[in-house]
Amino acid sequence: MFCFSPQLIKKTIKVFQEENKIKLTPEQAQEILENLSGLFLVYGKTVGGKRTGSLERAVPPTVAFKT
Repeated sequence: MFCFSPQLIKKTIKVFQEENKIKLTPEQAQEILENLSGLFLVYGKTVGGKRTGSLERAVPPTVAFKT
């Protein structure tokens, strides 16, 4: 599970609403960010069939794991 900053959620809403002409809720923006983050984490771990390093380096600084 991820925890995103309110600024990132607002930016996600703005970007996706401009592109798709639909109204998003903060919860939907959170889900979009979780899905994208998960995708990049999996991709980052398996590039070239090798682990790329620690998880901390794979997670952008605007993202934190819920504890």
